[in-house]
Amino acid sequence: MTEFDFYKLTKDTIIRTAGARGISSSELKKYYSHTDKYCHFYNDISGIPQVFAQMAFHMQNATMISSIVKFESNYDFLKRVTCNFVPNDFISKYSSCKDRVDCLVEDLRWNASTGQGLKWDSSKSTKKDAIAIRFAKSLFECAEYLKSFATKQDVLNDLKSHYNNNVKSLISYFKSKIKTGFSVALSCDFLKEFDSSFDLPKPDVHIKDVISALYGREENYYNTTAKEYELIQEMQELTKNINDVLNSKGEDPITVYQLDRMIWLACTENFFIHFPSTLTSKQIYISNII
Repeated sequence: MTEFDFYKLTKDTIIRTAGARGISSSELKKYYSHTDKYCHFYNDISGIPQVFAQMAFHMQNATMISSIVKFESNYDFLKRVTCNFVPNDFISKYSSCKDRVDCLVEDLRWNASTGQGLKWDSSKSTKKDAIAIRFAKSLFECAEYLKSFATKQDVLNDLKSHYNNNVKSLISYFKSKIKTGFSVALSCDFLKEFDSSFDLPKPDVHIKDVISALYGREENYYNTTAKEYELIQEMQELTKNINDVLNSKGEDPITVYQLDRMIWLACTENFFIHFPSTLTSKQIYISNII
């Protein structure tokens, strides 16, 4: 299969599955540019607090942790715990704790009396709070990184100064500031949503499996950090090659972000803008009947 045939197959698959859910081709465009704008934090807060919330959202955007944090569903709770996502206020809140991570984990833990908090299995004797601890550490590291910036543009300028179209340099710098919780994939997940200057894919399991199939790679080919960087480059080159054909046909080019999202939608059929994750399968089913 040629790269352009792959693009057509992916596009046709999405149009078909979206159509089955009542989503038109024109509506699909909503998925092909920054979708964080549909999150609570994007319209509720601004400036540095918005960046802090955006980082928190993406640090939990992986299978196991997302099912615990449930950022969108628990947004009001998380906003309160983090002092409205104001870095300095959040840091100050826990400054008197002997171990601020432990204090935060307890504040995050589900409280049956208030009916608020995050739920996770704490029955295991070892590493019983591992995911919550990781999330708490990440929150503090994000706050420490952001506390010295006055505006969102300042953060962008700092990240761009370490980019210069060198993805590895950018992600290495980002991960040096937030050492906990951000893999290469989650770093890309945040950066590509943060600003269009970072036109990156998220090298998650779906992208890995699909690109492996396209190029005849063996199973688990991309399951090292070095190979993930290789995958990012291949996605950029693949997008360029697809655009060469699109341009020759007089059609609009796509971004790496769009190709990444197309592959993800084809794999997951998760049209989250039209059917938010807060809806149950039953609610989605009934919404299609009404």
